[in-house]
Amino acid sequence: RVRLQLGSLYVAQGRAEEAIAQLEDIPDTEDLPLLQAARVGLGDAWMASADTDTAMLWYQEAMRTAPESELGLLAAYRLGRAKFAAGAAGEAQALFDLVVTRAPWPPKTVSGPGDVLRPAEQLALEARLALALAELADGRVDEARVHAEWVRNQAAGSLHAIRADYYLAWMA
Repeated sequence: RVRLQLGSLYVAQGRAEEAIAQLEDIPDTEDLPLLQAARVGLGDAWMASADTDTAMLWYQEAMRTAPESELGLLAAYRLGRAKFAAGAAGEAQALFDLVVTRAPWPPKTVSGPGDVLRPAEQLALEARLALALAELADGRVDEARVHAEWVRNQAAGSLHAIRADYYLAWMA
């Protein structure tokens, strides 16, 4: 777990090579959350080092480890972002859609602005916004608008809603 923490810290600091060294040294284990977190971290580190192809391989490994877990959804989202950055908008859309359909929604505890969403619920909003951008990149403005409006309405008063309004302004 120390290597995972160090690797995560190095990724956050932009020290990709050091992060990769720490995360690659985590042995295969029966602890699936640890293994999956290391694989997502390796994807992040390779993205930070501008090696999108290797990053995508690690995100795919993380997804395969436990696809239904929150970390599996995070890996799918990050893989979608990497695919989108690599110009594969259609593949990115499929991954964002996967996250949107599997992430928990509606939240169980949110009643208004200022309430805190759980990570998987935040991921659902992030994936929906990413799906809007991917649809927009493919020229499907009406579909993109539906996703952005959904976020604005479901997360009123949040930063996600503000971003949705920003995307909607592009589409006006």
